[in-house]
Amino acid sequence: MANEIKLIRAALVALSLAATFAFLAGMGSGFVSLLFALGGTLTQAAALLYLPGVMLQAWDNGRLSMATLSGAFLTVVVLISVAGSASILSGLVDEQAQVAGERAGLLALANAKQESAERLIALDHVTKAQPLLEEAATIRAQVNELPTPSGFYLAAQRLGGVNADTLITVVIVALSLLLDGVALLLGIDNRVEVVEVVERDPAEEYNRELQEIRAALDAGDLKTPSVRNVRALLGCSQHKALEVARLLRAAEDQMPLF
Repeated sequence: MANEIKLIRAALVALSLAATFAFLAGMGSGFVSLLFALGGTLTQAAALLYLPGVMLQAWDNGRLSMATLSGAFLTVVVLISVAGSASILSGLVDEQAQVAGERAGLLALANAKQESAERLIALDHVTKAQPLLEEAATIRAQVNELPTPSGFYLAAQRLGGVNADTLITVVIVALSLLLDGVALLLGIDNRVEVVEVVERDPAEEYNRELQEIRAALDAGDLKTPSVRNVRALLGCSQHKALEVARLLRAAEDQMPLF
């Protein structure tokens, strides 16, 4: 199931990145524009893939400033992504509107010629009506050759009526937010892995040395566990001798050894 979620998220992120790249590239022209679009797209990719985990990890660790900064940056990135997606979808809708307008204009012209021809026929001017009927048939044939508007556009026109443009805008923004929102939700557990460092008890680390020193004390081979004497007995470094002597003094404070 985890692999399927990763694939779905990757597809959603890819769609969002493609829309952002097209949006940013369309803001200018030339090589510089492409570099700008590429940089913005890579920034969005990093934000969508890793910032949710960073933000949640910082929140869990009580680092509110880091969590707030990550959340603010993520919000800006998502808004830019939504603008890109909305721009692409709006362009597609504009094409649909142009197609629908062209079809409506030709149909209106065909109907007008048809009505004129029918009036002439009613007046027994069949000969004059014939060219109009032929023109109306030709125009309708042209309409049939035009692409048909998508079901989405036609549904919006049917449901929204005069407010169809507003309805389309709302749906486009909602779809854009949903695209990035689902990608973020699917990656919300992608937190930065924190390696917990387990501190070892120094007494356990130097257990062998401590036993050796205690045995020497019991046998009378060592009078006092000074740093100099410990180093001479163990043949160790100054740092190690200091640590062993400290541990012996700490143990003596808790339970006298001598």
